[in-house]
Amino acid sequence: MPKFLAGIEVSLDDEVCRNRAQGMSFAEIAKLQKTSAAKIRRILKQRGFEIRPGNTLKNEPSDAELGRAKAAGKSVNRVAKEFGIHWKTAKRRLDALA
Repeated sequence: MPKFLAGIEVSLDDEVCRNRAQGMSFAEIAKLQKTSAAKIRRILKQRGFEIRPGNTLKNEPSDAELGRAKAAGKSVNRVAKEFGIHWKTAKRRLDALA
């Protein structure tokens, strides 16, 4: 913190928002602030930051890829294993293509 701000009290909420605006992850901010990532998410949500759902697949297969696998006659389990997704996710996505 700059010296000219030394006497100014900065709230946890303000500090969390500043850290997030700088591109820090929830986990990094939580570790820095010695609190939980859930609390960080809650603070940011209250302050109007967009909070996306967690645990999303980064390399989720496209409908076209799944369609080709279905056309090739591959089983749900085989498709799930090839794309690294849960078999229920593969089944739901394949059924939606029908």
